[in-house]
Amino acid sequence: MNETLNLSALTPQRQALLIQALGGHSVTFQSGALAPDSRKSLEIVGLTPLEIGALEAANSGRPGALIPTVSAATDPNNPWTQAGFNLTRQAEIIGRDPVLAERLRAQAGVA
Repeated sequence: MNETLNLSALTPQRQALLIQALGGHSVTFQSGALAPDSRKSLEIVGLTPLEIGALEAANSGRPGALIPTVSAATDPNNPWTQAGFNLTRQAEIIGRDPVLAERLRAQAGVA
């Protein structure tokens, strides 16, 4: 299982909560929904049923994924986050790959 769980459906604060509690652990899916043991782990951490449903929708079609160890919103490699802010890199990415630029902006919580 090499894919990382897409956390974009969660707010940066909820991403941080999940990463702090379960970063590096894996979740599994069955028929597009989280497997019962994975769902229970997310509930224990404090995610709401709405948040869990949003994670399922954002990760549909995957058999499983790893919970990242760094929040996309605080990733120092993302030039739109506070930790990685870099206007030169932003301009390079916008010019080279506008779709990637939009994804990185969304991950950083920038409108």
